[in-house]
Amino acid sequence: MTEAVLSSPQAGEVSTKRPSWRGVVGAFVLNLLLPPVGYVFVGRVRLALAFLALMIAATLAAMGWTFHSPPGVYRWADDASNLGPIWILNVAAALHAGWIAWRARATGVAVKRLHWLAHLLFAVTPLLVGLGLRLFFPLSAYTISSASMTPTLAQGDVTGVHGARALCGSIKPIVGDVVVHRIGKVRFVKRIVAGGGQVVALRAGVLSIDGHVVPRHAEGRSLPIADGGYSPSGQVYRETLPGGRSYETLDLVSDGEFDDFGPFTVPAGAWFALGDNRDNSLDSRTQGPVAQKDICGVVTKVLKSEYAARVGVKP
Repeated sequence: MTEAVLSSPQAGEVSTKRPSWRGVVGAFVLNLLLPPVGYVFVGRVRLALAFLALMIAATLAAMGWTFHSPPGVYRWADDASNLGPIWILNVAAALHAGWIAWRARATGVAVKRLHWLAHLLFAVTPLLVGLGLRLFFPLSAYTISSASMTPTLAQGDVTGVHGARALCGSIKPIVGDVVVHRIGKVRFVKRIVAGGGQVVALRAGVLSIDGHVVPRHAEGRSLPIADGGYSPSGQVYRETLPGGRSYETLDLVSDGEFDDFGPFTVPAGAWFALGDNRDNSLDSRTQGPVAQKDICGVVTKVLKSEYAARVGVKP
C-alpha cells in the first residue's frame, strides 16, 4: 500500500483549484487595486504581462500628449497621477478578471494558482516602472509652490520641464530660460539672466549685465498681491535681456531689500538666476550662483494654470 503525500507548492510552482465566489471577488478586487495582480490570481500570466505593457504605453502616450498639447490629461484631474481614465481602465480590468474567475467556477474549470511571490512581483512592477519614469524620463512636470515667479508663473501652476529629475546637470540652459535647479534636496524655479564670466548688478531694481542696463518698460498694469489681509499693488514691467529674451517682472516696492546688488561676476560653470517677482524671491542674490551640475531642467511650457491664457506658453 502506498501513501499519498501532499505538499504546498514552492516558489515558481502552481496549484490548481476551482474558483469559489470568494475567488471571483478576490480577482475583481486585486485587479481594481493592484492591477494586474487579479490576472495572476486567476492564472493568466500572459494577460497580466500584456496589461503591464498596455499600462506603460498608455502612460507614455498620456505624458506625450500632455506635453505636446497642454493641458492634456490635466483637463480631467488636478493631479495627473490620479486620472479618471486610469480608474476606468482599472475597473474594466477588474470586471474582466472577475468574469474569468466566474466563468471558470460556472464551468467547473480549475484555475492555476501561482505562488504568492508571483503576485508580489506583479504588484510592485507598476510601482517600479512608475518610479523609473518619474526619475529618468526626460520630460517632467513640476508644480509651482511659491509666488517667486509672479507674474510669469502663479502658485499652483504645473509646468512641463525638459530634463530627468534624477539626472541634474545634463541639460544646459541658455540665458533667459526658466529652469528648475536644486539647492540640497530642495528644487527651485528661477530665470537665468547671466552665465559664467558675466557681471550682474541691480540698482534701484534695474538689472545690468556686463555694465549695460537691461531695458525695462512699465506694462501699464498693476497686480494685487494679497499678504495677510493687506493687498499692495505691484507694478508689472517688461524686461528684455541682451539676447532678445523678453518677459514680465513684478516690482512690489521701490526700495526693496534686494533692489541693490553687486556688481557680481558669475563664476565659470555657473549661472545667475533671479525670480521674476524681484521683491519676493530667494535667488542668486542671497543663495549664490547656480552650478551647472545643479540645473535639473528647463521649463518648456505651462501645462496647467487657473489662467487659461498661460497654458501652452513658454515662460
